[in-house]
Amino acid sequence: MVSVQHIFTTAVIQFLETRMDALHCGAVTLDEFTKGLKSEIQGEMPVVADLKEPVVTKKVKKVKKKKDPHAPKKGKNAYLFFCAAMRPELKNDGVTGKDVMVKLGAMWKESALDKGPYNEMAVADRVRYAAEMKAYVPSEEDI
Repeated sequence: MVSVQHIFTTAVIQFLETRMDALHCGAVTLDEFTKGLKSEIQGEMPVVADLKEPVVTKKVKKVKKKKDPHAPKKGKNAYLFFCAAMRPELKNDGVTGKDVMVKLGAMWKESALDKGPYNEMAVADRVRYAAEMKAYVPSEEDI
């Protein structure tokens, strides 16, 4: 029975011989070649003590653009108008906290709900926002 060590040794010798042939080292013996490889490897491989700790760079925070407090507020969508109209009714029914928003979302998804008035309010609010933006002149602090 062949041992694992014998198989490994023959594989290494075959590898070294092919490497020698590839490098055209015909006059060099196998021992000289392996000594040369060992010195090459030891010269190339850094010692663990010589390694420096990795440099940690800090992430640069993006500077957030200051918002002009006098700028017009953006237009609301139909869902926000619906929530503003229905929230007081749900609070009067005793629904509190997160449950209010869950119920509002479920009510909005219902296909039987008439969303027409809320869509009209949203369109009117978009028109209002567009008109205010045309008239808006940014203050000197924001430029």
